[in-house]
Formats: sequence, C-alpha cells, structure tokens
Amino acid sequence: MIEDKKRFWDNKYFKLSIRVAYYLFMIGVLWRIYSHRSPPSGPITYTDDGKSVTIIDISLFMENEDYVIPATIDNMPVTSIGSNAFHRQTNLTSITIPSSITRIGDNAFADCTRLTSITIQASGISIGDGAFSGCKSLTTVTIPAGTSSIGKGAFSRCTGLTNFAIPIGVTRIEDATFYDCTYLNSITIPSSVNSIGSEAFYSCVNLKSITIPGSVTSIEKGAFYGCTRITHIKIPSSVTSIGDTAFQHCMALTTAYFTGNAPIMGKKAFDGTASNFTVYYHGDKTGFTSPKWEGYTAGKMDDSK
Repeated sequence: MIEDKKRFWDNKYFKLSIRVAYYLFMIGVLWRIYSHRSPPSGPITYTDDGKSVTIIDISLFMENEDYVIPATIDNMPVTSIGSNAFHRQTNLTSITIPSSITRIGDNAFADCTRLTSITIQASGISIGDGAFSGCKSLTTVTIPAGTSSIGKGAFSRCTGLTNFAIPIGVTRIEDATFYDCTYLNSITIPSSVNSIGSEAFYSCVNLKSITIPGSVTSIEKGAFYGCTRITHIKIPSSVTSIGDTAFQHCMALTTAYFTGNAPIMGKKAFDGTASNFTVYYHGDKTGFTSPKWEGYTAGKMDDSK
C-alpha cells in the first residue's frame, strides 16, 4: 500500500497536472489584479472600474506641448486625474481639462516648469494638494464657478502668476495655497470663502492690496506674512480671530481698519509693519483700547473711512 502511494505521488503526469493547476491559479490571480488596469491610450495610462476612468500616468517626455485631456476613453468618462500623473512633464505648455473631470489629484501637474496656461472646464471640481505647485511659468488659470475646493499648496511657487480669481464655491483658502507666488499682485476672493489658511499668501511680495470679504471669520497663522507691498487692510466685522504673525513683516502696511468688535489676536500679528502703523476701529465696537491695543498704536476710526 505504501509503495502504491509513493508511485502515485511520483507519477510524472500527476506532477505535470499540479504544475498546470498552479500556473492557472497564478494567471487567475494576476487577471484579478490587472483586470481593471487598462492599457495605455496614446501616452496615457489609466485605470477604470467599468464605469469611469482615472488617468494615473503619462508617458515621459510627452511630445504634445499643448494637451487636451480626453473626456472619454473606451466609451467611459474620464472623471479623475491621479496623483503625480503629469508630474515634471517639462514639455507641457498648456493643459485643457474637460468638464467630465471631478478630481485633480495631489501633485498631478507639480513642477511642470514650462506650463503657462490651465483651462478647467469642469464645474464642481476638487483640486488636490500641490496640484500645480512649482509651475513657475504659469500665467493664466481659468477655473469655473462651482469649484468645490483648492488644496493645500495647490499653486505654491507659481512665480509667474500675476493675478488669480478664486472661483465662487470655494469655502476655504487652504494652507500655503499661494505660498511664495512672488509676482502675484492681484487676488479676488469671493464671498463663499470663510477662512484664510496658514501661510496662504506667504511671501507674495508683489501683492499690493487685498479685499477680505464679509464672509471670512478667521485669518490664520502667517496668512499674509512677508507681503511687503500691502499698504492698508480692512478687516470685516465677520472676522473673529487673527492668527500669529498673520501680517508680520508687511513692511509697507500703515493702517488696519477694523469694522467690527476686536477679534482674538495671535502673537506678533502686525509686527514688522511700517513704523507709523496704526489700528483704527469704530468707537461703538468692543474690545479695543486707545492709544495702544495689543501693543500697536490704535485710535477711533473716522466715520468717513
């Protein structure tokens, strides 16, 4: 009986059948892993779930300098651009993103150093952290109203940007969104925004003026740190807190007009401003003191201002 069993296990046909079964099993495993990973479409590599497509990679050194992302691939809508998908595509000079896209992933176009123009056609899109950071040649950005969010550092170090209109629908200017955008001189903030994040406009040294809408309730740490050309700022009555160093080293800043009650103030919020910097407030508002408030020269506002 033992010999019979030994002959059975040593049978070459049995061993062959075991190998075939193993190979078929591994093919099945690999098929399950890669069944939703679609082949490249031109320079694009993408995945799909049978209903929609996410672009996950682009061929290195793509030749198309002006690129229009397709709205459909294999009869499925392209709804997402994955993280790092176009990262460091240094030949890319313009990009058009179709209305089918709902999400641009983190760092999707980061360090595309020749990119000059972005056109986003999708309303309700979410833009990830660092999505366009380091695009130092970027000068034109078109984003429609209804955009749901712009991530942290999304346009940081875009040193070619001179103006930017945050679309209606965005509720928060995230941390470092425009960090070190050294040529940014004009920014439009819509009434949908309720907070300005830490270092949002850090070292925007050419930003000359800023209008904070009456919807904003908080200006966070270092939000306008080092904006050396701002000369005056009006703080709406909606603002209840101003973070540490929020306007520190705004060296040309001479006046801050507060239209509501005194907000909670962080440390060094206005340190390093002009030597004649003065805080003005309405006499019927609470929390202010004169001639000094929070260590800064302060006085009642002329009703004409």
